[in-house]
Amino acid sequence: MGYGCDIEDVGGDMANSDFEAERLYSILKDREERLADLKGKYVITCIGSKSRKKCYLQDRSINDEGWWTQYLSNALGFVSEKAAKDKCKQFKYNKCSVELV
Repeated sequence: MGYGCDIEDVGGDMANSDFEAERLYSILKDREERLADLKGKYVITCIGSKSRKKCYLQDRSINDEGWWTQYLSNALGFVSEKAAKDKCKQFKYNKCSVELV
């Protein structure tokens, strides 16, 4: 057994933490950009049947794991109120409504 086996890889841990910090920063930057893009657009909201929290119709190009999300940054934005209301009429449960961001 060599002497290097008992020593921790501090440099490797620091490099991993740098990569994690960069990844988190890019995620936060991406969320900020999506929120800025939603300003002035309309979103469809409802109250979640299980969570009882406000949910938004999710943009499936961002995340395709479900139709509703609790995060405004993942919401699908509509340019016109009429388009949002037409889409809102397709949902018959949870009293969907249209809101301006």
